[in-house]
Amino acid sequence: SWKENKLIFINMNLEELVKLLERKYGVEIEVDDRSIFNYHYDGTIKNESILEVMDLIKITLPIDYKVIGQKIHITKKF
Repeated sequence: SWKENKLIFINMNLEELVKLLERKYGVEIEVDDRSIFNYHYDGTIKNESILEVMDLIKITLPIDYKVIGQKIHITKKF
């Protein structure tokens, strides 16, 4: 998959995914509730922007996010 510039996530916890997204997209991501890091995500990213990736994660996990300045803030949905 790396030859095709694809990232594939299988049961990756959100803490690892946040670190990977920060490196890949050069953004800073803040998480308000550390329990969010216990969520796991499966998916594939090819040429999506960081906002497209965040929208996909938002659809599949009980989180919300907003961009404030140069940071992405992730919060837990209730």
